Amino acid sequence: IEQKGIDISWGNTAFVYDGTEKFPEYIVGGIIDGDVVQMTHTGGATNAGYGYNGAISGIVGEDAGNYKLPSNSNQNFSILKADQSAPAGIGKTDETVSKKADGTITGVDATMEYRIEGENNYSAIAGSAIENLAAGKYYVRIKGDSNHNASPDTAVTIAAGRKFKITLPKNTVGYTVTTTAEEADYGGTFNVTLTVHE
Repeated sequence: IEQKGIDISWGNTAFVYDGTEKFPEYIVGGIIDGDVVQMTHTGGATNAGYGYNGAISGIVGEDAGNYKLPSNSNQNFSILKADQSAPAGIGKTDETVSKKADGTITGVDATMEYRIEGENNYSAIAGSAIENLAAGKYYVRIKGDSNHNASPDTAVTIAAGRKFKITLPKNTVGYTVTTTAEEADYGGTFNVTLTVHE
């Protein structure tokens, strides 16, 4: 009496990383009703990657000796990187004075990175805040790693600070004062001219 071949039908072979071991789904057929057999397998994987190979490696159970594995007892499978949610709890303080670049983004940590609008490259974040920021729109996300995709961005807008107002004396007698600007940025320059009347 020859051993009976077991039928293997493979199912899902693409998974998403969740920290647990994965193995291709399969359905076993051809077992006689009432027989006690179970499949063992090797080649399970946990981390994201491609080209994993899982194998149904053996048959165990009271009636295992009556069965043999089929030729398709191996199957390639992959584990995709998991998505992450955009960072929450991000705060900010705006510039105090125009062009002073003293804005701050808070509520961040070293798992995140940021960029300013118009740039494609992200910069690493070392501490719990990003300091010395000029006015503008910034994007913060959680970095990707070997098992996770980078998260969507959280947008943060640092508003421009107030400008310095240049106020000249009025109702002067015997002289006139003029200026090249009525307001100035932090670190900006302007000229004041004093003209003495004849």
